[in-house]
Amino acid sequence: MCGKCCTGPGEVWVSPEEVVKISAHLGCSPEHFLVNYCLPYSKYKGWRMLKTQPESEVDACIFLGADNKCSIHTVRPLQCSTYPWWPELTDDKDWAWEKTNVCEGFDHPEAGPLDVESAAQQLREATAMQEAREAASTVKVTPQVAAAAGAPLLILWLLAQVLAGAQG
Repeated sequence: MCGKCCTGPGEVWVSPEEVVKISAHLGCSPEHFLVNYCLPYSKYKGWRMLKTQPESEVDACIFLGADNKCSIHTVRPLQCSTYPWWPELTDDKDWAWEKTNVCEGFDHPEAGPLDVESAAQQLREATAMQEAREAASTVKVTPQVAAAAGAPLLILWLLAQVLAGAQG
C-alpha cells in the first residue's frame, strides 16, 4: 500500500455510524472526533468530511501516517475500504485515468490476481454508501443547478419531468 489514494484533492465522508466506530477506536468521544478530525460543515445531514493534515503539501488524509499507512486501517471509512471500486470510476476513461495517476496497485508486479467477486461486492457496498449519503443531501437539485453542473440534456429533461410530476 503506497498511500497515494489518501492524498490529493478529494473528499472522504464518514457516516454517523463510522463516527462512533472510529472515535471508539481512537478512545475519544464522537464529539471530540468531530471537532478534531472532521470539517465543521456538511452538505449531507449526519455525514462529515475528514480533514486533511494541516501542514500537508499534498492534502494528505488526517489519518495517513509518515509511513504512508492508515493509522485507523482496521476501522477506516467504507469509502476508503472500497476504493477503487467506486461507482464514479466505472467509466472506462475515468478508470484509466485513476489507474495511471492514483492507484499504482493495478498492474503492479507484486499485485495478486484480481478477485472479481470481492471487487463486485466492494462496488455494491460503495454504491449503497453513496446512495445513503446522497439521500441525506441538504442540497436540492433543480434543472438549473444540474445544468450549471454540466448534466446531460437527457438528465435535465428527466429531472424536469420528475419535478413537474411532484408539483402536479
